[in-house]
Amino acid sequence: GSHAIKKKKLEVQAAENTKQNTAELLLLQMQRLWDELNEVYQQVQLAQKSIAVAEENVRLNEDHYHAGISILSDLLDAQNLLQQSRDQYTEAATGYLLKMSEYKQATVTL
Repeated sequence: GSHAIKKKKLEVQAAENTKQNTAELLLLQMQRLWDELNEVYQQVQLAQKSIAVAEENVRLNEDHYHAGISILSDLLDAQNLLQQSRDQYTEAATGYLLKMSEYKQATVTL
């Protein structure tokens, strides 16, 4: 009788609590992933700026080298820095795409 009803009410309350906790955990996970996504997006933007600076540096070093006012190693160093900037961009862009995929996967579950 009343014991069975009380037991059922407790089971229903426990299920509702579990549902609420799960929803809160999913929202926290989504917020964390969103923050991480924004962070890697900023890394992509920074890497793009780094490429632009490195390209200008190569251009200036080429001009100086051809004008005879700098040495070949300066130009090669500038080209190396440009390649490093491009590599960092590739890593950042890949990280962004992976994080975007993770975020989309998490939001689909809601």
